[in-house]
Amino acid sequence: MDKVLLIYDEDINYNLGQKHPMNPVRIKLTYSLIKALGLMEKPEVIKKQAPSATDEELKEVHSESYIKAVKEAAKGKNNWYFGLGTGDNPIFPEIHESSAKIAGASLLAARMLVENKVVHAFNPWGGLHHALSSRASGFCIYNDVAIAISYLLKKNRRVAYVDIDAHHGDGVQWIFYKNSRVLTISIHESGYYLFPGTGFEKEKGDEEGTGYSVNVPLDPEATEADYLLAIKSLVKPLIEAFKPDILVTQNGCDSLERDPLAHLKVSLPGYFEIVKELHKIAHEFTNGRILALGGGGYDVYYSVPIAWSSLFANLCHFELPQLIPDSYSKVLKKYLNMNGPFPFFGNQPLKKEALPSTKKIIERLKESFFNG
Repeated sequence: MDKVLLIYDEDINYNLGQKHPMNPVRIKLTYSLIKALGLMEKPEVIKKQAPSATDEELKEVHSESYIKAVKEAAKGKNNWYFGLGTGDNPIFPEIHESSAKIAGASLLAARMLVENKVVHAFNPWGGLHHALSSRASGFCIYNDVAIAISYLLKKNRRVAYVDIDAHHGDGVQWIFYKNSRVLTISIHESGYYLFPGTGFEKEKGDEEGTGYSVNVPLDPEATEADYLLAIKSLVKPLIEAFKPDILVTQNGCDSLERDPLAHLKVSLPGYFEIVKELHKIAHEFTNGRILALGGGGYDVYYSVPIAWSSLFANLCHFELPQLIPDSYSKVLKKYLNMNGPFPFFGNQPLKKEALPSTKKIIERLKESFFNG
């Protein structure tokens, strides 16, 4: 029975403001649905609170001057040079403390994987993939993803990173852009239409990292069919060739059709198929070792908790019920004024046909990476 780590910490106050789209209630509701499914009580599930990453751990990725600026931001000092105090990245009293805890949680997960204490790990607070070495960006202060990967590299692990967020995983890509021991793959809405305006096919790495950065930019209206085509025909053979020790995934669910910030049309059952495929890849190529992180997702009361609880259920090899448990149905009634019973995935059919533009992009990428 595979041991599964869940970072369970409702006290992290990563709160960018009452009207900010990244509302921390999405994590607390995810925990509520995981509880309602009975997953907290499963013997293979290990729950841990988030420890704080130390300054030395943060400095594996972030500059000392940036960390200092984040600490000063906690005292009310904006610093636009470092991206602190903008509309996307407002400052707040717990900005350093909460961000350091999220980074510490992803580090703990990486450490427990290296020490063979767990085979799977999930940190729903994590996945803050836009933060750069010396700049906050896209709701992200410290890049917990890159910090965890840096730890894995120090432990001589090769890392494959797959990012399925609607927004390009730019911070992680740029931090490891010259590194051949990290394969970064991002499937996202094209930067022509969506922040951060990067993640194009031509971004393939530099110097020793040339050929280790892969981007699949999707047109608006792309669905799970596009994601699954990319994963099965491109991501899987790339990972097989790379031979990683650990798979790290960023599982942003802002690709879902109800999400207000992107233009993709992934269904909830489609999202579940996507994360199932990534879980299968881990079992096939990394002896099951997968560090799954959260990420974007701004339909906070409905899509995010269902998506991420289904992801965690799959890591636990747990078969989801047909209906959302009654105890959680009350939450949907309270926040959304919806009346049950609620099918877990809303009786949505899977979408089968990828966009012609996606098929062309994947063929070009296959030609470039396998025959170039």
